Amino acid sequence: MDSSETYIKMCEKAEEIQKLSMRVPRDWYVCPICHTVMSEDDGYLYGCPHAGEITLIWLPRQDQLQAMMKEDNPANQLLKFYHFVFDVWCDYGESLEEELREEMKHFTSMEQLWLAFVMKERFSKSWNGAEWI
Repeated sequence: MDSSETYIKMCEKAEEIQKLSMRVPRDWYVCPICHTVMSEDDGYLYGCPHAGEITLIWLPRQDQLQAMMKEDNPANQLLKFYHFVFDVWCDYGESLEEELREEMKHFTSMEQLWLAFVMKERFSKSWNGAEWI
């Protein structure tokens, strides 16, 4: 599970993802005040004194991000993801946005990559290093 500063920031800024109701027990969260990363266990979040007082940032797992893109045919989902990755990492013609290619080269986990894919496909947003635009 990615709990890096980059992924936390990406999740925090992905308001559309934070609103989804795919959360289940044992999901991962981070406190925006003390930056404690924690998992929900038996309805209680351990390690953060603010957990009951504020809205925590949900850190979706890779399988949850993949479920957000679920299609009737899993091969279609993988093909779309493949094209997304290929278009970003390779210089595939002049039509690609240079900023997007540069941004994607810096992702360090599959969670970061899948979150970028979900945000691009479902909400037409790209990560610029600080915000979803």
